[in-house]
Amino acid sequence: MRFDWVIPCRDVEFRDGGVHISHGGINCIRVPKLPIRVSFIVLLRLVGLVQDFDEHAPRNIEAYVNGPDGEALFDLQFEVPSGGPSDSYQPGWELVAYMPVGVRFTPTQVGYHELNFYLQTDRPKTQLDRERKRYLPLMIKLIDSN
Repeated sequence: MRFDWVIPCRDVEFRDGGVHISHGGINCIRVPKLPIRVSFIVLLRLVGLVQDFDEHAPRNIEAYVNGPDGEALFDLQFEVPSGGPSDSYQPGWELVAYMPVGVRFTPTQVGYHELNFYLQTDRPKTQLDRERKRYLPLMIKLIDSN
């Protein structure tokens, strides 16, 4: 299993056989004052082989937000639901899972914050394992600043 993509957004709807994303690609949040609680959704698209989604396979994800000085502001651990292929599955195809994840934290200062996702699987890790982790920079700014 691996991350195909990770999109921060305001809202996600599953309808008409598809995924509808509202205000996708958030990379800056403007706030009136600090500290203040902010929240948004990150839509994860995970792909993998049938065995990656087996109920006995490791499918754990860890999410973290760190502030500009590296301070921990948010952490969350959760599991990708297990499941099998649909009736239209063709041998050799990968399975796809979409997961909206709510992120809520309280920044205390302006600047770049880091949003990190890590996927734990049973496959051997490689030196540069970009498919198992995603990093999203997120700028926090005051509304009256440029």
